[in-house]
Amino acid sequence: MPAGLADWRHPRAQRGEGKFHQSKSPYFSDDPANGGWFSELARCFDADSNLARIPNGVTDVQAVCVDDMAATGFTGVERTEILFGEVVVIMGVGPVGLMGVAGAALRGAGRIIAVGSRPNTMKLAEQYGATDLVDYKNGDVFGQVMALTGGQQADSVLVASGGSASGQISTAMRLTKFGGHVSVVSGFFDDETVTIPMAVWNYGVMEKHLTAAQANQGRDYMERLLLLIANGKLDTALLATHVLHGWDKLADSLELMRSRDQTVIKPVVIVD
Repeated sequence: MPAGLADWRHPRAQRGEGKFHQSKSPYFSDDPANGGWFSELARCFDADSNLARIPNGVTDVQAVCVDDMAATGFTGVERTEILFGEVVVIMGVGPVGLMGVAGAALRGAGRIIAVGSRPNTMKLAEQYGATDLVDYKNGDVFGQVMALTGGQQADSVLVASGGSASGQISTAMRLTKFGGHVSVVSGFFDDETVTIPMAVWNYGVMEKHLTAAQANQGRDYMERLLLLIANGKLDTALLATHVLHGWDKLADSLELMRSRDQTVIKPVVIVD
């Protein structure tokens, strides 16, 4: 079941906007009959259009990392419109950013520069296809990337990082060439406004494309991502550093996320 439940009956769905209408989603609906966060049961409307069949050979752990982590990272990468051999910067290598690295590699990026700091996520970024690593704790990210590229800006940047919205998006815009794409998959819930220096797009007279990206949804998209796993092109299970068993372990898994334990990438709870 996707992390967001698109309304495929909404009139705007015929314009490709079904995912923007979440009134029937158990995650966003105000109707308690639809289920909700951390519910043992949830209602799925239009199951034929929303529930994905898990192929043989794909584990539950791999599958559960598809509906949000992979879907969000891959959708963000699709919005960057990567061409074969292009240079891409992935800002932030948490679970979604790591899926961004994997997606960029599968779409044919020639060079993938991953920005992060934790040793385990940086190592995993390399496994997923990063060619270069930049530790933001070692200084200005823009300067470090320019040193790697010989002063050439990237073709596109995926923002999957924390920090301030203004700081992260401004850095991404500086890193991106004219005509390039910046795709934002981070949720900056503590920021009400974003300030971007006008110089990054030559005061409005040069082109750069900036977009947020909501994860694609629906059965077709989920099953296509699952097919990548089934055929050995992607392994989302590498994200699951902690696998707990039993519904009573839910609180423990949330505490792992709150703890900021450097070894945690994504906890998964399996209800046996």
